[in-house]
Amino acid sequence: MLIFYLIILCLGVFIAIQAGLNSNLSTAINSSVWSAVISFAVGTLVLVVYALGSQAELSFNKLLNVPPYLFVGGMLGASYVLGVIVLYPKIGAVNIVIFTVLGQMLCSSIIDHYGWFGVQQSFINWKKVGALLLMLVAIILFQKSK
Repeated sequence: MLIFYLIILCLGVFIAIQAGLNSNLSTAINSSVWSAVISFAVGTLVLVVYALGSQAELSFNKLLNVPPYLFVGGMLGASYVLGVIVLYPKIGAVNIVIFTVLGQMLCSSIIDHYGWFGVQQSFINWKKVGALLLMLVAIILFQKSK
């Protein structure tokens, strides 16, 4: 189980680095939107190569029967990447990460509480509320340390 936590920790590092790289790409080409498009194009290429080498063939019949709302994830991901590209030079790396994590913690606590999307239900309790409040304290301390 420890390996899973180490992997996701590394992925968090990737997100912090990706924000800076995408923001610098935006400056280099003078376009936030095209920076996001390029980021997604490169990511898509990597995923296609990986899928072709490791996964079973995609069933287009199954794909046609997927409810349309399940494709909203791509829109949410694109919105996140574009938002980070635009906001990174304005609010900085720490603020990007800490507010993103706070938003994720708030929303994921609700998702876990209700067991949405097939996750095991885990009710909100005073310890979780306390942890969220500690995150707010961390945000306040980061803001005051400028």
